[in-house]
Amino acid sequence: MTDQTPTPGNNPAHPVKTLSDLSHEAIMLASAFEGLEVIVEQMDGSGDDPTAKRARNGAAPILEMLIKAAWALQLDIERADTAQRRAAAGKAA
Repeated sequence: MTDQTPTPGNNPAHPVKTLSDLSHEAIMLASAFEGLEVIVEQMDGSGDDPTAKRARNGAAPILEMLIKAAWALQLDIERADTAQRRAAAGKAA
């Protein structure tokens, strides 16, 4: 029986991203966190302020999405690192 475990780069559902792709994703994630910071600043308004209400309603789901994106980025970095190590080991053999 052969091992059916997908390896990084061999699974079309999870292609290995380039360092440039990962860098772009990290920049976008950092920018999103900066946007969340602005939203948090807007949360300090009075209870009747519609902007403050919208900020309070939106902050938690945005934070949850950003956390998921950060973990996905970490996984993509790990996959890229694994693929790079395997490629280097193949060249050394």
